[in-house]
Amino acid sequence: MKSKNQENIFEDLTDAEKSLLLYLEDRIVNNSCQVDSKHMNFDDFDIAKKWNDSNFLIFKRLPGKYILDNSHNTNSHYVKFNEQSWDFAQRLRKERGSRQEKRLIDLLETFKR
Repeated sequence: MKSKNQENIFEDLTDAEKSLLLYLEDRIVNNSCQVDSKHMNFDDFDIAKKWNDSNFLIFKRLPGKYILDNSHNTNSHYVKFNEQSWDFAQRLRKERGSRQEKRLIDLLETFKR
């Protein structure tokens, strides 16, 4: 069961934090945990640092030698989630999916007339 504190944290996520969490979740699933920082702005880095410092997730720079040895690769950081960050990302995906389903249903309704 989720603690009230965890629930408050989830409800208090800003739109920027939600967007970043979903981006990082996508990078874990679809890019071997590697993050291309070109797709992040300064605010994203501040959020990621805050989350890293609070142990919400791990967000660190890839070793320089790895980056140099893989010059074709534009990834510069890596990310790892813990149970709480996975839970939050899953909830956000489900909410986004529900909104998309509603949009589809509304769209399809326009063709029934």
